[in-house]
Amino acid sequence: GLSEQDRVILLFAALCHDLGKPLTTFTNKDGKICSPNHGQAGVQPSLDFLSYIGAPKWLKQSIEPLVCEHVAHFSGEVTKRAVKRLAQRLEPSNIKMWEILTEADACGRAPVPKSRPALSWLKLAESLDVVEGKDKAIVTGKLLLQWGLEPSSKMRGFLEEAYEAQMGGLIMDEKSAYDWFKNNGIAN
Repeated sequence: GLSEQDRVILLFAALCHDLGKPLTTFTNKDGKICSPNHGQAGVQPSLDFLSYIGAPKWLKQSIEPLVCEHVAHFSGEVTKRAVKRLAQRLEPSNIKMWEILTEADACGRAPVPKSRPALSWLKLAESLDVVEGKDKAIVTGKLLLQWGLEPSSKMRGFLEEAYEAQMGGLIMDEKSAYDWFKNNGIAN
């Protein structure tokens, strides 16, 4: 089951997730109603509403990425990279909460889908161990020091570059991380 806090987050995420639709909705030349980018457009109205009702900071921080990303499963093929990036963008929330919201969204209008619309994303996230949060960084400051790098203001940048390489599938373990750093002239 869900904790009380998670239920509160999902309640408000469900309430706010389509607040961007009035800003983005139009009827195309074929008569189809479209609301492109309504997730992103709904972030500010959601935050404004939550501030107006006095919602705590933790609630706003958790709802913002859920509102923004609630239709991410329509954006393309489900891949390891896409799931890892989604887990990163959803922080401080997570794919488990996001998948519940996408199901609630899909079931809120007819026809109700035969299966959960983002289940394949959740299953892949489970296999990648990113259901509860983003991928853990393989390269750490401690590892950089072990490789002989001197502490400096550049270390943060190296760590950010390494994490991006990890998200892109270039770094999978410490060996591939070391090879990547060596090939980029960072490691000795």
